Amino acid sequence: FQFVRSVDARNLIVPVVGGVSGARAMRGIAADMKARGLRLSGYYISNVEYYLFQDRTFEAYIGNLRQFPRDERTRVIRSVFPSGGNRSLAPPVPGYYSTSLVQSLDTMLADFAAGKYRSYADLVLASER
Repeated sequence: FQFVRSVDARNLIVPVVGGVSGARAMRGIAADMKARGLRLSGYYISNVEYYLFQDRTFEAYIGNLRQFPRDERTRVIRSVFPSGGNRSLAPPVPGYYSTSLVQSLDTMLADFAAGKYRSYADLVLASER
């Protein structure tokens, strides 16, 4: 908590109200970061990717992520819930309803370009546990 609080106090957390697969919010932040010479270190998406696959807007989201200045250490952090009737994505820790997973953004973008994510399950199973 103290770490997150210190990062927030330095205005290094950017909460966004806007569609992550839309044409403005994410691209605007990416452009601002580039202009300031900043690099994306972590991107928390919660479980929104689940809905992006359902809405068939995941590809547009990937296009937005490609705009961010990043390096090999940049990570996507996602929350996974055993929802949508897919119990195979249930968290591996008994007694917990959800789990957080991380994945290299570069790996995620490369895997998407290679056609490895045909479903939300494909994406989640590729995450680091």
